[in-house]
Amino acid sequence: MNFTTTYRLNRTRPCEKKAFKKMLRIYLLIIILLWHFSNEMAAKKTLNVELYNLSCSYYTELVKQFSCDFRKLATGIFALNANLVLNRSLAKNAEVAITIAVNLPGQTKKIQVLDVKLKVCDILSNMGKVPMIKKHFNELMRSSTLPILCPIKGNVLYKINNYTITNDFFPNYTPVMNFNYTVDFYESNNRLVCKYFLAGATVARN
Repeated sequence: MNFTTTYRLNRTRPCEKKAFKKMLRIYLLIIILLWHFSNEMAAKKTLNVELYNLSCSYYTELVKQFSCDFRKLATGIFALNANLVLNRSLAKNAEVAITIAVNLPGQTKKIQVLDVKLKVCDILSNMGKVPMIKKHFNELMRSSTLPILCPIKGNVLYKINNYTITNDFFPNYTPVMNFNYTVDFYESNNRLVCKYFLAGATVARN
């Protein structure tokens, strides 16, 4: 079974120490890589974000509904929406794999700057503690009905409404690039449940 919908144009409990430290190391690596690929440290932002493709797909009977779309509000400002309904509660040991890949100008080979797999429950309860992504997590909590702790229940509509992406989400030293952001959800036996895929770019301002 394969269903795809595409739109183009805490209170927290302690995380497993090892997984949380791994997260911090990875995000530090992202900052170093972005700095390395930048031509210069910009005193002010000279780029705009553009989004090209957003898709939500599901592959098992666990998912009853998974859809998403986005719209451009203004230059460098986009709003994302998503709906998710499960037929039963998500397993507590379910995992999420997050991958970020970029293409720099003049290069055909993608550079994978993030590839991490963590338990969904750990992400819900601890992602807001990571300073470098706290802004993104807070925006997700503001714009969604997702819980801050497990479980993720069945037969409940979880919505993301007007999750706003702006130029401010990217550091000043972000280079011109294309990027792909992929989130895969897995249950037992490494079985892929659903996939969230976002493609976009940072482009020079006119």
